[in-house]
Amino acid sequence: MTRKLKDQQSGTTASVRSSSNNNNNATNNRSTVSSSGSHAPSASRKQRPSKTARRVILGRFLFVSILIAVAVALGIGAYWLIASAENNLATTEYYSLSERAMKTAQEITLRKRLGTVTMAKMAASLHPHAHAWPFVTIPGYEVTTQNLIQTSNGREMGFCPLVRPHQLQDFEGFAYNYYYHARQPEVFPNTTAVSPFGRGVWGVGEGGRYHEVDGSTAWNSTRQILAPILHHNEGPFPALMLNLHFQKTRGIVIDAMMDCAEQMIATTTTATATTGESNDTSTECGAITDMLDLTSQEEGTGPGALIMQPIYATGTLNSTSNDTTTLLVGLIASSIVWDETLVDVFASSVSGIDCVLKTQDTTYTYSINDGTAKVKGEGDLHNHDYNDYRLSIQLTPDGTFSQASPQYKLCIYPNEEFFETYTTNNPWIALAAVIGTLLLTSLFFLSYDFCVRKDMNAKQELLAAKRNFLRFISHEVRTPLNAVCMGLGMLEEELRNTLANSNDDPNNNTNTNTGINNANATTTVTTNATLEESTPLFSLAAKEPLRDVEAPPTPPTATSTLAVPILPPASAAVIQQETLSDWLCLTQDVLHSAQNSVDVLSDILNYDKVENGSLSLDLAKVDIWELVYRTINEFRLSATSKQLQLECIFLIDKNDDVDDNFQGQYESPTDLPTQVAQRQRVIGDSVRITQVVRNLVSNAIKFTPVGGQIRVQAKWNRSCHPNKNHPTNNSNKKKTVLSSGEEIQVEPSGYLDLTVTDTGAGMNSEQLALLFSSGVQFNVNELQKGAGSGLGLFIAKGIVDSHGGSLEANSEGIGYGTTFELILPLVRIPLPGGRGDEISNTSNHEPIQLGNGAPVVETPPADRPMTTRSGSVSAMSISSASPAGKKLLVVDDAPINRKLLIKLLKRKGHDCEEACDGKECVDMIVAAMEEGRRYDTILLDYQMPVMDGPTAASEIRKLGCDSFIVGITGNVLPEDVMAFKAKGANAVLPKPFEMPALESLWMEYGIEE
Repeated sequence: MTRKLKDQQSGTTASVRSSSNNNNNATNNRSTVSSSGSHAPSASRKQRPSKTARRVILGRFLFVSILIAVAVALGIGAYWLIASAENNLATTEYYSLSERAMKTAQEITLRKRLGTVTMAKMAASLHPHAHAWPFVTIPGYEVTTQNLIQTSNGREMGFCPLVRPHQLQDFEGFAYNYYYHARQPEVFPNTTAVSPFGRGVWGVGEGGRYHEVDGSTAWNSTRQILAPILHHNEGPFPALMLNLHFQKTRGIVIDAMMDCAEQMIATTTTATATTGESNDTSTECGAITDMLDLTSQEEGTGPGALIMQPIYATGTLNSTSNDTTTLLVGLIASSIVWDETLVDVFASSVSGIDCVLKTQDTTYTYSINDGTAKVKGEGDLHNHDYNDYRLSIQLTPDGTFSQASPQYKLCIYPNEEFFETYTTNNPWIALAAVIGTLLLTSLFFLSYDFCVRKDMNAKQELLAAKRNFLRFISHEVRTPLNAVCMGLGMLEEELRNTLANSNDDPNNNTNTNTGINNANATTTVTTNATLEESTPLFSLAAKEPLRDVEAPPTPPTATSTLAVPILPPASAAVIQQETLSDWLCLTQDVLHSAQNSVDVLSDILNYDKVENGSLSLDLAKVDIWELVYRTINEFRLSATSKQLQLECIFLIDKNDDVDDNFQGQYESPTDLPTQVAQRQRVIGDSVRITQVVRNLVSNAIKFTPVGGQIRVQAKWNRSCHPNKNHPTNNSNKKKTVLSSGEEIQVEPSGYLDLTVTDTGAGMNSEQLALLFSSGVQFNVNELQKGAGSGLGLFIAKGIVDSHGGSLEANSEGIGYGTTFELILPLVRIPLPGGRGDEISNTSNHEPIQLGNGAPVVETPPADRPMTTRSGSVSAMSISSASPAGKKLLVVDDAPINRKLLIKLLKRKGHDCEEACDGKECVDMIVAAMEEGRRYDTILLDYQMPVMDGPTAASEIRKLGCDSFIVGITGNVLPEDVMAFKAKGANAVLPKPFEMPALESLWMEYGIEE
């Protein structure tokens, strides 16, 4: 772009078009240079294909050879590993399955005994006196035993009273009378318990059933006793009246049980006589038979056994004694078939396991197939090759039955079928797969490499396109908004000053030089195309010529006349004042809308940082009280214009650090005690924290209807946070390195509890759950009129989390308002000489100097613009204490940007020159250095034709120029900012340009007048 652009017609629209054209030209120029410079490398690459191809072929050969060798080694290793893994898996599964099965089998055995114990106790409780025995029955026996059998995994259960020979005849009469006549609810058929010899207690001999008459046995028992089955769980069972004592296997157990009972009774009687205490013996002396074949079991189920539990009653030992004691009067007999103990102890998919059941005299082997136990035969028939895998358990642990009872032990072994279940072709498959995969990989190596490189290039191009898109959008939106915001800011200031002057002199109604022609009864408004710069844009009593403004094109005549009715001077002044007030409000609204666009861009740029956790913080000792107060005041006018009551208070609760006289409520941080105002700080990024507070307050104003209330409360809470895991509950001292390089040691002193409560729209629980997600907006058209990006609260929460705090929201529901709670950790700052060492640049306290004598200034980095809000004092009207009268060089390819920026700087008393591109800037620097002149500050745009800003900065530094260079750019991506600084810029400020940001930089870097 040439200097002819200086003479083009100015104006916002024209300048934007000019800027866009210039950018396009610059892009075309850069594209041309890039294209012209790319031919030589392409030609050089074409000259080396054969050498590269040979290297690729050699690399492929080595790659394939190494792959084959590795494939063989890995294949063998994979075969061995998988085979070992299968064997280990089989072994582990065997032990796991077997241990669980043994415990289950033991539980089943003990559960079967538990049923007999329960029934024996019930019989004893029904007939506790020995003299009634054996002439007793158990009402409802069948129903009761069926229930017990179900709960105890039993099979069958019989009741057997012990009958002496002299009682036999009477007992038989009693039994048959019960069966045929007395039984309730119904009697048995008259054929029940009838043997070939007739009615009576019977046994089984070589000729079949015989009548028991005296209790003698073929196996020469020393006891003449009979144990007939009086009750059976199946009712009229064929074995009723069978004498269990006749058969040796059963009879030996009954004799042993009676011996045990007599010994136990004698021991108990002696102990009772000695100590006066009696022990419960109702479960003592239970017994189990050795393996035998039961008449009730099915064929092929293997051996069974009988569990017998004695029944005790109270009586005298003989007719001559009056001493009562416990006597054995009967027994409960329950059968067990041992394959039942192995039912469902293994999963249905388990096969190949041998279970060996043994006692001292008998052994049987069962095989497990598909989870079912089948008797394999008598004896130990397992494969002895697997003896090392033996597992065993006592099915009848010591103390379960009497000592005379046999001990049942279950031993488990695997066999070859079990291991075959876990043996597969996987080792061979793995061997072939490894070798085949690696060979296939070598064959498809080139295509894979090509696809990967293509995909990577596509992703890199996509990422670059994304970054370029953001860069383009940011630049192309910020650049025209730069002129809009500066122009509107200047206009706002002029309107504000004009209104202020009119209020100071309300009686000044003179029409001098106003163009009001009373004689002609019309008012003529004169517009001068060449106005002086020193006059205001607006004046109710214009005693001076109007300032230089870019007027729209006018006819060759010097004036244009607009006829309006003549009003009295006072009325005209009032009308003009009202008109200017309306224009001031309109200007503020437009400026606010423009700033909202900039905020949306900033949100988009910050979104990615928050999402991937790369948000950077410029740590400093932040005066959080002044920051909150200053930020809230920015929204006073916005709240007033919406007729909202905006209240800000500071609270101090009772704690050890503050005197009782200072505890309470304050309206301004200047009123806070020194222990709070100057010592309690937040270690964080003041600009980021300000962004969070602004977001909360602006949302409250946005969503609160006219006439509502907003209450902001900042409270110092000295105690720990109620949530024990909250990050602020850390009382350890720690060292912190600030962004300035200063290292300080701070001590946590509680936390700041900032709440923003409004009476606005409110939210329901579903909305609260989604509130801090990205892109979330509720009732956009109704509540926000389509404004906002939905990223503000997401970014705010990311900023708060980065500071070790928390941000939460609460609402009682739609229409009940919302409360946002911001919590930030506070630290106690040591005060050298009893004063604070850091203060905000707008604080009402006396400024405190750092070690270098410069006041502490919070300066926003380039990717975090310092913004103002509608309703606050304009950025253009904020006065600065920084030195004035500097020599500046403004470099920008957009004429409107240069014009407005120069006008703004001149109002501050600075002398400005301008250049339209980087090349002209460098030439002016060279000329100035030759003439012995120096520019204090160079304001340099980024993207310009001929030579861009970073290149110009680099050339300026090469010349040895030490001027303070500030980049003014719409490219605010971190890499663009760092690139600008790397080329020689001292600092970078984003567009739209704001004068306070530049003045802060001057103060920070100590730029003297």
